[in-house]
Amino acid sequence: MYPEFPGASCLLGALCSHAGGHASSGLLEMAGDSLRVLVLAAHPDDAVIGAGGQLARWRPLRVVHVTDGVPRHLRGDSAYADARRTEAEAALAIAGLESDRIERLGLLDQEVAYELVRLHGMLVDLLSSLRPRVVVTHGYEGGHPDHDAIAFAVHHACRRLGPRAPALVEMTSSHIRRGRICSGRFLADPSAPRCTVPLMGAELDLKARMIRCFRTQAPVFAALRPQRARESFRIAPGYDFSRPPHSGALLYEVFHWAFGGMTWRRWRRLCAEARPFLARG
Repeated sequence: MYPEFPGASCLLGALCSHAGGHASSGLLEMAGDSLRVLVLAAHPDDAVIGAGGQLARWRPLRVVHVTDGVPRHLRGDSAYADARRTEAEAALAIAGLESDRIERLGLLDQEVAYELVRLHGMLVDLLSSLRPRVVVTHGYEGGHPDHDAIAFAVHHACRRLGPRAPALVEMTSSHIRRGRICSGRFLADPSAPRCTVPLMGAELDLKARMIRCFRTQAPVFAALRPQRARESFRIAPGYDFSRPPHSGALLYEVFHWAFGGMTWRRWRRLCAEARPFLARG
């Protein structure tokens, strides 16, 4: 297992100060008031799905999209690419985020695992330059191969940064649980402190308005049914990326046609091939 990252304690104290694991006015507002927050998301809609109800209160905030959300078979469709970009900008504008606070790394949707060395270098440079104190990102849960690849790369980037590394906090997405798609909940890991924020009133309406911006993703949302009434966050646990995140088939293996045909064995091989290069720097 990889060790806990330096800097995580700055959020552990805030997490532990909220009995029952609820932080509707605590951890996340505290992070926004006193910490530089960076949301590292695989695709243009992921930050909204995982943390849309919190984005308006996290300041200062940057959102980084690793891909533009356009898979290889749609690379020639400029209208789709433009739509993905404008949808994200419109959704984040609802949360008060200006377009100059959005970073785009430009990797290919569904194929981030093939660019692990490059992504790792990008993240080391980005985190060194922006110096966020908190990075909110994806967990390693077998939901989307890009999510898992980002988890691998950012954990290794934080290891490289050592004492300068930010705290890693995870937001939820989707994975398989007991043969069904599970959205808005983490895989069980009792070692990882977490909090759940119920969305009510203005926050619930805010997230609904943001989600409606992503018209191109309506079929995906219908299938995955992202959680809208609550958002959960946890300190990133240590992962052994040489082992699958859970037993049985992963979500991207069950729906392989939607994820570029990626399998966990191929994903593991790509990580193993990248790891020696990550250790050299």
